[in-house]
Amino acid sequence: MRQHPGKVKVQAISRVQNPELWENFIRKKSQMSRKTKGEVEQRRLFRGTSAIDIRNTCRENFDWRSDVNETGNMYGEGAYFAKSALTGDQYSTADEDGLQYMFVVDALVGDYTEGEPSYRKPPRKDSNNPSSDLFDSCVDDVQHPEVFVMFDLNQYYPSYLIEY
Repeated sequence: MRQHPGKVKVQAISRVQNPELWENFIRKKSQMSRKTKGEVEQRRLFRGTSAIDIRNTCRENFDWRSDVNETGNMYGEGAYFAKSALTGDQYSTADEDGLQYMFVVDALVGDYTEGEPSYRKPPRKDSNNPSSDLFDSCVDDVQHPEVFVMFDLNQYYPSYLIEY
């Protein structure tokens, strides 16, 4: 995708089915909806991966605590997802046959704020009030987010795997 934008040949798209992860995701969505007394912003995001990480991700989800992020943690120490497939592709590693893999992720981004490298969880919505709610996620740019960072495993679900 990086080498030939617009000339990517999709080999397969597979739906991920993990009832336990899905139930956790739905439970988290319900919890967030109750807290905000309304709809939670949900987005479909992308995350490139390597062939060796596919099985664990489908079984256990993206666990940012064991993530090796070559680009660092610019917006916090969480799981990173991209608004565009082109950005998500940057984190995909080709296998020995030259195939690459990317997950399409359903993510509960909720209320977000700009992230910082030191964040291990989102900051409080009111920094002057130690009992105020936390933001739900962090982003690279609040006005036009391209990168989303989430710190709760139940806030995202790997819905599809694209092989290209």
